Amino acid sequence: MERLKYIIYARKSSEAEDRQVLSLESQVEELQKLAERDGLKVTDILTEAKSAKEPGRPIFNLMLEKIKKGEVNAILTWKIDRLARNPVDAGTLQWLLQQGTIKEIRTPERIYRPEDNALLWAVESGMANQFIRDLSMNTKRGLKKKCEKGYKPGLAPLGYLNDKLSLKGERGYFPDPERFHIIQRIFKTLTTGLYTPAEVYKMAIKEWELTDRNGKPISKARFYEILRSPDYYGEFEYPKGSGQFYKGSYEPMITKEEWDLVQQVLKRKGIRRNRTYMHSFRGLLRCGECGAVLTSYVAKKRWLYYECSRKKQGKTFCSQKPIREDVLEEQILKVLSSIEIPEEIHKWAINALKAEQEKRRKEREKNLRHYHQMYKATLDKIDQLIHMKTEGLITEEEFRRNIEPLREKKNHIENFLRNQEYKDESWIDDAISYVEVMKKVKEAYINGDISVKRTILKCIGSEFIVKDKKFFIKIEPIFEVRTKELEGMLIQEGVFEPLENEKKQEFNRDFETLGENHSGGGGRRDSNP
Repeated sequence: MERLKYIIYARKSSEAEDRQVLSLESQVEELQKLAERDGLKVTDILTEAKSAKEPGRPIFNLMLEKIKKGEVNAILTWKIDRLARNPVDAGTLQWLLQQGTIKEIRTPERIYRPEDNALLWAVESGMANQFIRDLSMNTKRGLKKKCEKGYKPGLAPLGYLNDKLSLKGERGYFPDPERFHIIQRIFKTLTTGLYTPAEVYKMAIKEWELTDRNGKPISKARFYEILRSPDYYGEFEYPKGSGQFYKGSYEPMITKEEWDLVQQVLKRKGIRRNRTYMHSFRGLLRCGECGAVLTSYVAKKRWLYYECSRKKQGKTFCSQKPIREDVLEEQILKVLSSIEIPEEIHKWAINALKAEQEKRRKEREKNLRHYHQMYKATLDKIDQLIHMKTEGLITEEEFRRNIEPLREKKNHIENFLRNQEYKDESWIDDAISYVEVMKKVKEAYINGDISVKRTILKCIGSEFIVKDKKFFIKIEPIFEVRTKELEGMLIQEGVFEPLENEKKQEFNRDFETLGENHSGGGGRRDSNP
């Protein structure tokens, strides 16, 4: 009788049903023991880490080629579902077995030969195929249910992080503290219509230091992919390309209207404007005589001017003369100088705020340690209850009555820890930012780009008027009175100890001086020039 030449075939995939199957090494080891025990001749060993739910596995096809060439004529495998989970591969094996090209397919449980009833192979291979179909349907059903709840499967889009603490099936996104505000700023900048996407990409990489999760600058293709993604206004498509959209349960980064504006910007072929001169204040300034918006132009290829847009409109002629941008900038800088915080007040305020911030950080760490201990103790109690129920020490009713309060406590602690982990220092951070900005507002304006300059002006005031070549601005009340109230407010909150009388008098004199200087340098407090 001809001695069969066996080939060992082992397969492992990442599918859920395969996680309990022996690893490739273990399969091969067990099959080699079987071959040695039964005196089987093994000529080759093939292993493959790939799903069998679809045809086209390279190692499996290599095995078939060896069989058709006559190099081997029998297969040794752990189970027949290791060979095939789809009707194409199962049918190929069955045909080769019926034709006698394959003399034998052997598993530790049974042997399949050409003379066996074909129905047995068809039933067992069909069961393997049906299992993978049921698994696929159940997985799709579960993913659809998850989407309907607002939780998108997969990795969170850049700017968000995956929630790993919530229950399975309810894990959404939360803002990434490092990247959320940068990507939000990208969208907001594009909605102004002042920049092209290419210009914003350069700013995002070089100035705002946007990186991926590995700390590397994102590619331009990834940048445009972010701009086109609906995820950022609170909706997501799943599966991708299906046209099926769901409302997300996470915090949207922008509104739908802002996203639509960005899509319009992406469709433009280009934005026509002077590439040499940056028209910083176009559309921001108004004429003090007729109220029209000031436009800008370049004269003699050297000077940038702003003039009333009605100056050359027939009957609505305006008598105001244009103002050169460098003259306008000088007047704006004088206004900014009048609202800056002095160095000595800046140092005192920053030191006191940081001391309070450190104090609260230590208190927060103490609370976190306490809650982590409570969390561990709760998990131990849950494990103990499960053990007692398994051992029959308590009834089902007693188990349910005691397990529910523990699960509620566990969820409460998880929510608390999650909120604490990404909680910022609220008003202290705002106060530090305010003091820092007001000390360096002039420097920030000088070194900033168009977006920064316009933002600073809109923050400190409104109604930007030019009349008789003079700049007027209505200073926001917060920059007139907040400096006077800062010291009293912080003491009331318990942040600072009251200053000694001598220092306090000097402190108040400095703030009074700031208030008196608000109208200097071409600036004034009222909005009517």
